[in-house]
Amino acid sequence: MEHHMPVPVINILRLHLIHHLSQLDISQLIMEQQQQQQQQQQQQQPASNPEKPALAIKIRPETPADADAIHALLLAAFPTPAEAALVTTLRASDAYVPSLALVAVHDSSIVAHVMLTRASVGDARALGLAPLAVLPDYQGQGVGSALVRAALELAGEQTLGVLGDTAYYARFGFLPCAEVGVLPPVEAWKPHFMVRAGGGGVKGGVFRYHEAFDAV
Repeated sequence: MEHHMPVPVINILRLHLIHHLSQLDISQLIMEQQQQQQQQQQQQQPASNPEKPALAIKIRPETPADADAIHALLLAAFPTPAEAALVTTLRASDAYVPSLALVAVHDSSIVAHVMLTRASVGDARALGLAPLAVLPDYQGQGVGSALVRAALELAGEQTLGVLGDTAYYARFGFLPCAEVGVLPPVEAWKPHFMVRAGGGGVKGGVFRYHEAFDAV
């Protein structure tokens, strides 16, 4: 999360039901989310270094004892409870990789959370980055960016996909899916879906999140 580009709040679950919506509905959803991002941007103060957290934070894997705090964080960070429900469902599925679900801690409180979960591109393994959440009071201070970088380091050479703000995720090495020959799970996501190719590149195909995303 950076001062000049808030972490995207595109509601993944609403978009995941995109096949029930008209193209006009899709455009309106995206426009509403972009307007929310602009409002958040105007309220945030610039950080002195967008690549380094302005706060002293500790990043570590989540533990079972963190579940309630993470749930409260997700409810505070997003306008609906959809993301909180998604995390609960993912955590109970075989998409969940405990070492790739991270929290940022400041003064013993969890202030941010990110998950990388099992996915696929064609017949190859991949990871999906979703969701990324930062408490409102800690947004714009580099906490989200630090959390993403830590997760990517742990992911190593695996291919990753993310639905979100293209300018924000480009700084982490993500490219528009069309540039790497990957199709998003839903065609309407194409302008906002990005891929970070693994060490061996990516052969192309359709990116698929774990079926747990369909259960929420």
